[in-house]
Amino acid sequence: MTVESFLTRELDIRFIDARRIAAEARVSLGIHGYPSKDELRALRREAMRLFEERPENVKMALRELNNELEELKSCGSNHSRDSDSECSVSSC
Repeated sequence: MTVESFLTRELDIRFIDARRIAAEARVSLGIHGYPSKDELRALRREAMRLFEERPENVKMALRELNNELEELKSCGSNHSRDSDSECSVSSC
C-alpha cells in the first residue's frame, strides 16, 4: 500500500492532502524515487508525525474536506440512480 493510501485510510483525509504530507515526509527524509520497505515504514512514521504536528483546527479542516468529498460522491451516485433523491450537501 502506498504511503498516500495508508494516510488516507488512517487519518480520514483526502488523497490529495495525503500526497502533500507524503511529499513533505519524502523531503524530510531525503528519499528520492521508489522507497525500499524500510524507507516505506520510515515514510509512514514521518508522515504521521508531520500530520500530528499540525494545529488541531487544520487537522479537523482536512477531515471535514474529506467528509464533504465523500458526501458529494454519495450524492452523485444516488443522483444518477434516482433523480428525485435529495442530498444533504447544498451544492449537489
